[in-house]
Amino acid sequence: MAEKILQCGYMSGDTYTATALLALDRSARILLVKDTKATGEYRDKSGLIRSIFQESGVADRVTVIDISSFRLTIKEVWDAVKDRYRAGARTALPPTRPTGELEGVLKQLCHDHEPTGNWPRSITAVTGLVANEWRSNPERTQKLVATAWRVGKLPTEDKFALYEYMAGKFAKTGFNIRDNILVLWSRQSGKTGGAHLELDSSYSGIRQLARHFAITEPRATVLLSGDEHDDKLASLASESPQIINVAGMWNDGPWATHFAGAKFLAQFAFFKYLADDYRVVHLGMRSGMLESMALLGMETFYLEPLGSGSGDRMVAFQSRGITYRRIQIHAMPGLTARIVQNKPRLSNREKVDDFLATGASMQERRRKLRQRFDTDRPREDYPWLAKAHAKAQLVGSPLESRGNDWEGVQDELDSLRGFNPADLDSIVRLVSGKFKT
Repeated sequence: MAEKILQCGYMSGDTYTATALLALDRSARILLVKDTKATGEYRDKSGLIRSIFQESGVADRVTVIDISSFRLTIKEVWDAVKDRYRAGARTALPPTRPTGELEGVLKQLCHDHEPTGNWPRSITAVTGLVANEWRSNPERTQKLVATAWRVGKLPTEDKFALYEYMAGKFAKTGFNIRDNILVLWSRQSGKTGGAHLELDSSYSGIRQLARHFAITEPRATVLLSGDEHDDKLASLASESPQIINVAGMWNDGPWATHFAGAKFLAQFAFFKYLADDYRVVHLGMRSGMLESMALLGMETFYLEPLGSGSGDRMVAFQSRGITYRRIQIHAMPGLTARIVQNKPRLSNREKVDDFLATGASMQERRRKLRQRFDTDRPREDYPWLAKAHAKAQLVGSPLESRGNDWEGVQDELDSLRGFNPADLDSIVRLVSGKFKT
């Protein structure tokens, strides 16, 4: 039976795997619900999603249902649909003659697209569907995915442009590229209002890993990829010729000039070309981009907190022979992610900020805090101090600095960031096990 998949416009994480499914199953269809009035974690990304489908050559099987002008919200649509497919025959279908906006959208989802008379599956189903295709015929699956993502099929002019970009990036190594290349992925979408704030990367954690593999135990050339903020990855890359920043590569000159119509897919070619000559290993928090690297046959590890139920479906990849391996960590490396880990109801950045503001206000009113620190400091300095103490309190590590040692507060706060020793050792051991010796 043909697969009908619902993707809400804020659900961008599974898009690359969805393009893979459409490349593998010509009968599959994506119903993309667009709601540009949505904000926060429901902010619409349908433009980005559609561009990825277009680059992959499968946009003809993506239907956009636009509710932007409706009073109806994308959350209301998702809440009405999310559990219906799994409930099967126990769940009644919506009427074919709708009387309101919600019923009208549900009619489109259930009755207007094949297979008609059925609820659509959630976008999260694409992981298992692609994994099943891989298990039944891994060679065909990998070939079709690579073709859809145009890996190895770039025009000659674009290939030379890509080689030029690679040469510019690796020149700092003196072209002494190590046999192993470790790609560390930065994910910051939760902090910018997206979903799964607890899965955002920590720059402190990335710094620990980069320094370990490039400097302390120099077994790999480290590439920093993904989301950049305040030039933190660029600063880290300046520490060693074996740490190279390729974050936001699609904004660099060659991408804008040569890959404007395939800027996302060109980065797949970049990493796949490296994998022809080197052992390339990818590591980062769970994300759709990492799934893509695994589907291209590269060793890939994803990190997520111990006990995270939302990531269990990803294990389907590994159980079907795809090189996508989970590393469960006890404590998230970033303070914000750790706060969410401790208090799951703080599901987005706005809720965390509000909760922190309340905690900071309580800290600021405490007489003991002012007594512990230099009262000659300007009053406007104390909100920062109060917020620092509130953050530390929320992750279960109260700060101890006293007196005039305001710098000590920042040092203590920084010391709370990053992977704990046990988690770091586990990551290093598992990743190193995939390196060439």
